[in-house]
Amino acid sequence: MSTFGSVLIESVDEGVNVQYRVNEGRVQFDFVVEPGADPSLIRLGMSGADHVAIGGDGDLQVHFKSAELRQSKPYVFQNVEGQEVQVDGSYMLGADDSAQFALGSYDNSLPLIIDPILTVVPKTKITNLAE
Repeated sequence: MSTFGSVLIESVDEGVNVQYRVNEGRVQFDFVVEPGADPSLIRLGMSGADHVAIGGDGDLQVHFKSAELRQSKPYVFQNVEGQEVQVDGSYMLGADDSAQFALGSYDNSLPLIIDPILTVVPKTKITNLAE
């Protein structure tokens, strides 16, 4: 059986790719924005959510009946001459409870990586059935 370190899905939006990878047993994803592309095209839809908010820590909080989905404040960066340079990034909500990224200034001639970390928090306690 073959395994992959990451999978790249190209052109989910014009000039925007999504790279999935496994890190410490968790599936993570990055948006990779090509030079000259518009990162404001990225919208995260929240279909079926009861409530969507941005927490005081900058995390995106998506509340469902049985769980809460959290995406940490995005880590945004560029590789500039071999150095990882952080770019200011946060979430902003659209009128339809979608989320977009609000970004500080960056070099539009280089790729931009937006790395949100997804966590699912169950609202009910999971018990050990063996007890």
